[in-house]
Amino acid sequence: MTADERRLAWDERHRAGDFEGDAPNPTLALGLVGLAGTIPGNALELAAGSGTNAVWLAGQGWRTTAVDWSPVALANGRARAHDAGVTVDWLERNLFEWFPPRRAFGLVVIVYLHLSPKERGPIYARAAAAVAPGGSMIVVGHERLNETQGEGGPPPVHRRRDRPRASGHRSRPRHRARRSGQEGPAARPCPDRLAPRHPPPAPSVDEAMVRLPDLGRRGEGWFLLQLLLFGLIAASGLVGPAWGDTARTAGEALGAVLIGCGGLLSVRGVVDLRENLTPFPKPLPGATLVDRGAYGLVRHPIYGGLILGAAGWGVFMASPLALVLALLLAVFFDLKSRREELWLAEQFADYGSYRSRTRRLLPWIY
Repeated sequence: MTADERRLAWDERHRAGDFEGDAPNPTLALGLVGLAGTIPGNALELAAGSGTNAVWLAGQGWRTTAVDWSPVALANGRARAHDAGVTVDWLERNLFEWFPPRRAFGLVVIVYLHLSPKERGPIYARAAAAVAPGGSMIVVGHERLNETQGEGGPPPVHRRRDRPRASGHRSRPRHRARRSGQEGPAARPCPDRLAPRHPPPAPSVDEAMVRLPDLGRRGEGWFLLQLLLFGLIAASGLVGPAWGDTARTAGEALGAVLIGCGGLLSVRGVVDLRENLTPFPKPLPGATLVDRGAYGLVRHPIYGGLILGAAGWGVFMASPLALVLALLLAVFFDLKSRREELWLAEQFADYGSYRSRTRRLLPWIY
């Protein structure tokens, strides 16, 4: 089932009626008790559905942002918030692509988001990166006992193949809670688990990305390192040629081609950016996402052009040292672009979709 088919299925489920009930998830409420004394601030709930938990958090004084990919669920949530007399910021986002703002929330909540390990790993990593220093993340999932006890929970295929658990920053004992919306003697306990103790998974690509340093409010340190590498590459090309006349002639021709192609790519990238151009990796406030021209082929054409130009300089000047430094520049721009894309994803909701259909640095290659 594709992501769109899954979203439409959730639309139909929410359109069929309220299945979440009016009470917050009891395990979430228990976890919040453990935060007694915390002054409510910004809270984020991912996969919020029709907002039962988000509305409850807003009622507890949290400035709550609720994110879900179902517009039907969000419409139900807005009506619920209106009836409760609270304010919630409702965002329609695809969690497989969306990056929440980093270090922006004192509380991040995920309740019953049962996905395969491959799917949930990046989402959990981005959620953890959204927690502000000193903040908390609460993740609630079904205990394995839910396979034979209780009602609700992930579909059988997930129970057999995934058997998901919850994870979080705060460790709690296993708790058996009644799932919200179930009433009467026929309702059975739905075993939940809040933040069990288990070894952390191996870092994913997204986790490695969120660990890259900012190096300044707008990434000024990345720009200074870039200038330093440019100076070293320019100087290294002046160190005497390392190969003979015939190879040197061929090298000059190849180097000139690389420098020319790199220059065209970089200049086209500058022209396409126009008023969005900035020397720093963090985009300007009010900038627009450019996906035309060179950016229709590659996400960072200026960086790619500079890499080609540096390599061409090393070949043209017959300098092995310049070529080594050009390789180092490529690694540097790869890291810088990853840090830059975290900022871009925070500012542009559809950046994940754009990233999925374009190369990073070199058209058709990488």
